[in-house]
Amino acid sequence: MSHKTVFISYSWDNEDHKEWVLNLANSLVTNGIDILLDQYDLSAGHEMTYFMEKAMTADKVIVVLTPNYKLKADKREGGVGYEYSLLTKEFYDKEPDKSRVIPILRGGTKESSCPTFIQTRIFHDMLEDSKFDSKLFELIKLIINRPLVKKPPLGKLPNFDDITSPPDVDKVILDYKKKEFFHQKKHAIINSQLGIQIFSSNTTKIIQQISESLEKYKKNFGLHFHIKIDPQRSILFSTLNYTFCFVANHQYGNTASDANVMLNFYKGPIGLDVNIDYRGKREVIYKTTYKFDLDEDFNTIFINVNEPNKKLTVQDIITIAVREVIMNEMKYKESKLK
Repeated sequence: MSHKTVFISYSWDNEDHKEWVLNLANSLVTNGIDILLDQYDLSAGHEMTYFMEKAMTADKVIVVLTPNYKLKADKREGGVGYEYSLLTKEFYDKEPDKSRVIPILRGGTKESSCPTFIQTRIFHDMLEDSKFDSKLFELIKLIINRPLVKKPPLGKLPNFDDITSPPDVDKVILDYKKKEFFHQKKHAIINSQLGIQIFSSNTTKIIQQISESLEKYKKNFGLHFHIKIDPQRSILFSTLNYTFCFVANHQYGNTASDANVMLNFYKGPIGLDVNIDYRGKREVIYKTTYKFDLDEDFNTIFINVNEPNKKLTVQDIITIAVREVIMNEMKYKESKLK
């Protein structure tokens, strides 16, 4: 898959807003999206209008919506006004792919923050900082044209001419038969040695890839972790301020019906360094258990035992584990710089 180039159009509302936009750009770059941003590419002596015109050739354009952005765009003021004029011409005159412009609502409401030409567009809500990571991954899917919700395969049209077999009844029966077959096959796999092998190979993969990812961050960025690994069962890793623990559990030797994984996240370190007194330093942020299961394509998934609608893939767990500790550690350290 080729890398997408994205231009970010925004207004300089204040320093906090500029910093938020820069953090968004940095996060996209580290996830494989090439970003055109004035904070990266413009400095004294550069031609601003040339940069903006060049930016219009990007694969996608992110428009960060705030009340101040709407004010400047509608009045054609400053850089925002010029970018808005270019976007309007591109949008109406050349009739490009209508998904090329991605509006992000960062402040205000749709009515108070959307300039005229994108008021009818569906925006991507990034108002809440607590949801930044999940909204970031949704945004990446929009940029690379991956659907947020997977559409099922197109089925056959019902036979309305066959009055002896009403199509809605046929569909209900066929859907049930399909689900029944899937569940029978799924449970046969889970309740067998094969189920244990699938569970064990995937949890081992999780532990191995978390470990490899931590080593990469240690090598490339000089980050330091205390790490304890049981290659078949668990990995626990700490920074000075955060700890993540992944544990795989199953009791029986001939079935994976009881198999689950635990994802535990703590504020504070775990006692891996004999030179540090850890008493009273650990605070539980969350402790969750996910039951081993298979999806309709028989890929491994893990289902939250308390919230069954929450499901994680193997890659989801790897990403969550590494991201939780590193992102929170960096935010904590950054807060101490101010």
